Amino acid sequence: MNKQQFNVKYVQVSPDLVIHYQEAGSGTPIVFIPGWWTSIDYFPAQLAHFSKRYRAIAYDPRGQGLSSKTLDGNHYIQRGADLNAFLNALELDNVILAGHSNANLDIYSYVRNHGTDRIKAIVAIDCAMPKRIATQEEDNWGEVRNPADMGWLIERYRLVAYNRLDSVPEIIQPGLVEEMTPEVTDFFYRMNMAIPNYVSNALFIDSWFSDYSEEAKLVDDHVPTLWTFSQQRSKFMPQVNKNLPNTETLVLGEHMGHWEFPDEFNTAVEAFLDRRIVLRTDEIEVPIEAEYKSTQYDRVGVIYDQFKGSNEATYAIGEKASFLKALGNIQGKKIIDLGCGAGFYTQLLKKKGAAKIVGVDISEEMIRVAREKEEQTQLGVEYLVFDVAEMPKLGSFDLVTAVGLFHHAKDRDHLLKIFLRIYNNLAKNGRLIALTANPDFYPNKSDTSKYGFTPVAEEPMPDGREITMKLNGAKSPFFIKGYIYNRSIYEWIMKKVGFKNYKWDFNLEIPNSALEKYGESYWQDLLINPVMVTLIGEK
Repeated sequence: MNKQQFNVKYVQVSPDLVIHYQEAGSGTPIVFIPGWWTSIDYFPAQLAHFSKRYRAIAYDPRGQGLSSKTLDGNHYIQRGADLNAFLNALELDNVILAGHSNANLDIYSYVRNHGTDRIKAIVAIDCAMPKRIATQEEDNWGEVRNPADMGWLIERYRLVAYNRLDSVPEIIQPGLVEEMTPEVTDFFYRMNMAIPNYVSNALFIDSWFSDYSEEAKLVDDHVPTLWTFSQQRSKFMPQVNKNLPNTETLVLGEHMGHWEFPDEFNTAVEAFLDRRIVLRTDEIEVPIEAEYKSTQYDRVGVIYDQFKGSNEATYAIGEKASFLKALGNIQGKKIIDLGCGAGFYTQLLKKKGAAKIVGVDISEEMIRVAREKEEQTQLGVEYLVFDVAEMPKLGSFDLVTAVGLFHHAKDRDHLLKIFLRIYNNLAKNGRLIALTANPDFYPNKSDTSKYGFTPVAEEPMPDGREITMKLNGAKSPFFIKGYIYNRSIYEWIMKKVGFKNYKWDFNLEIPNSALEKYGESYWQDLLINPVMVTLIGEK
């Protein structure tokens, strides 16, 4: 996503301040705040990445970028008030704040006057210490702790105050791993020159003589926080580890690492948010057992079968169409359908021309329902009860299908065992066609209730997320728990067991008949945030 694809906006937050900002995506807001000398041009990779799951926003603080330049208010007390005014203007709550360099002082200033209630998490990107000058020997904080350091600080101020243009390479280059090219130098010159000298100097002085150590402790006690350090500034990491014991710390590149190597930074931040933020989209109590075994569907076999065919479960329309698209011509093929449930897709595969079809499921209740259907239809489908992870070799099949199977694996090892059994039951050049929980599905991204399911609880786990869904069954709602694994876990497993090719299809197929019946707008929430996606592998 390039800069032109973001929504560029302005908002007046007070009589003297108009804030320039960009945003993309929807859901939980994550707000990026540039530090001293920079602007929102610093965050295009973050907006592009996080807008897939969040409402990603970056804004220019007072005096920076394209926001208002004012003679007064160029200090962090005012910038905390400006942050509050910006959140109010955009009506942002439960917000993730990500500040670079001195921008953590904007956040601490906000906390001093407004507390932490609106903050869901904080990411401090190689930030200033909450108290930068130690005023006494026993101080726990301090980037400057002796007269020699103070001499360095004075020379630093003279450099940026009196020789600003020439100081850009000297200030910026240590914050980069790669040597500055003319294009990079020009980029930082342009950001720097958007800030008047009087603003730059005032912020420099205020950042060094402020003390936000109490606010930092308050944040540490109440808000999940990740503090990334550059190699150069990692010498200050012990101060954070000692004084803020609940804060996670990580060394990533140099000071401009989020801009220079965005993939590494974005991945680390996303993993932190997945670990530390527990998403709950509904405050109801979920009447489910603490641990599910094979009996999850035993208790709801008939109800689940009714649900799949009900008018409430419109998501199944897209699921079925996507499955048929991936299948192609199956005339004369030998197929094993894993996690077959009550035979919804197993019967369909037989009707589409499969020469032999075997359905396998761990739930005795679901297989009982499937066999009752087979007695009525006499299609010639064989149904077996197995835990797929422990299933023996049942033959050499041209095709293995698995709709809604993988997200019931309880951990990575369980998922690996399932894929090994799949691989062993495939003939040479045989294919796996699976519909599984979308690794990029997030409950806060869209409203899925109209499609027959509502996410009600989500918990982080090492390789993904545990999620509970409320399904609006034909008779009454019921609940199913599963696991959403990261894409990298699937890809690692498929390579490990021997699949020579694999591919994802994240585009949900909606048939024309459904578009005409419900209207195109009805499907938008599911299209932008599909709960199931297609995974194809070849042996």
